Amino acid sequence: MKEKNNLEETYFLGKAQETRYTKSHIYKKVFGIAACVIAIIGITIVLMFKPQSVSQPHVLKTIAVLPEGGQMPIFNGNGDINDFLRWVMTNIQYPKGLEDKPARVVINFTVQKDGTLGLFKVLEAPKEKAYEQTVIELLKRSPHWKPARLSDGEEVNMEFTLPVVFTPEVRKK
Repeated sequence: MKEKNNLEETYFLGKAQETRYTKSHIYKKVFGIAACVIAIIGITIVLMFKPQSVSQPHVLKTIAVLPEGGQMPIFNGNGDINDFLRWVMTNIQYPKGLEDKPARVVINFTVQKDGTLGLFKVLEAPKEKAYEQTVIELLKRSPHWKPARLSDGEEVNMEFTLPVVFTPEVRKK
């Protein structure tokens, strides 16, 4: 049913109601809600693209992958990683009493800025702790390294992961 008043049209469903919603009243409500939604979306977008402030500069302490233009660590003054692997294979010895057991130790270590190896982390090892202790002790005795360098010449720590496989020697009968 539609009733006409002096200023606007009023709409009813069913019997007459005490509260009348006019077109202008409905338009004002819809416009108010739409304005609020647009304001919320706008504020959200502004906050998403606002630059984040950094309280402290990020300091690169250790790298695992050398950026372009950088220099790898140098083993024993003039060698590369292959020279280091040969040194490990030449100097590794079986732990006492475990000479007949095959084993594999995977260790992560860092060539530090001072040229020493450190920050050892065993990633894989047999239950006999003597294997990982043997590998760590060997790496601690490593000859001096020249540390890795970034393209600007800054010395940085660099991580490596080394698998060491213990294989029993074939014994002659």
